[in-house]
Amino acid sequence: MSILYVVGTPIGNLGDMSPRAIETLESVDFIAAEDTRVTLKLLNHFNIKKPMISYFEHNKAERGEIICAKILGGQSCALVTDAGMPAISDPGEELVRQCRDKGIKTVAVPGPSAVVSALALSSLPTGRFTATVGRCPAPWPRRLPQESAPADDFHQTPSHPSRTHAPPLW
Repeated sequence: MSILYVVGTPIGNLGDMSPRAIETLESVDFIAAEDTRVTLKLLNHFNIKKPMISYFEHNKAERGEIICAKILGGQSCALVTDAGMPAISDPGEELVRQCRDKGIKTVAVPGPSAVVSALALSSLPTGRFTATVGRCPAPWPRRLPQESAPADDFHQTPSHPSRTHAPPLW
């Protein structure tokens, strides 16, 4: 089938990979990966052998067209990122948009979520959780925006630490 599968991958523990995600990776014709070296470790762990194409920030325009052409030609593709859900604060967002614009069916295969896990352990009032804001812009302001609810999520990578008015949750 000519489908783009957006497949969530583990965020550090390969045991968190869902049976559906494994089945999807086994069934597609090829895999679009943010970093093929990282994805190869995942595939080897589950004994999956599939051709891969790299798809990341600096080649997304060119590779997106190649991936869409392959899907329109009858192949199926799984889009994966190094950890987590592709297209969330990730270049995969552009591929999903390209597929939608070309009428390509896109299916989500959910995986582990750092946002939901952090929220569950935070003891914050989860009834007010409304949205994921995305990665903090650089340079990040010292205070969170006024419109932020107490349980809004702000992604921040360890390589880009920031100061906010809230201490880390753990």
